[in-house]
Amino acid sequence: MSKTKSTTEFDHMLQKVGLTHLKHMFEAPKRAWTSAAAFAFAAGHNPNSVSPQRLSQFVVRPLLELPPGDEDDDEHGKDGAAIRELFFDCARLVLADKTRAHDKRPQPRIWA
Repeated sequence: MSKTKSTTEFDHMLQKVGLTHLKHMFEAPKRAWTSAAAFAFAAGHNPNSVSPQRLSQFVVRPLLELPPGDEDDDEHGKDGAAIRELFFDCARLVLADKTRAHDKRPQPRIWA
């Protein structure tokens, strides 16, 4: 199983950034962010181009149980920084998986 789809690997990632106390928030039925792949797409369809505002609105503020609103100092504490770090680590893993999958495809021959 790929690291991006492994729930065990995601648990290790949560532990590494110090967010195990928020695990129940990641696993809430309305989110179900239980793998790196699921969390990487938490803010939209393309984790490679998520704006800071979108990350704040759809990921950080809900996980910290902050009311909807603009990005502010409340979300830039230790947990907020760890959530952002985890998000970008997950996005990086997903991008690496997609790149490996693309590289494994047979390449067309180009005849000169």
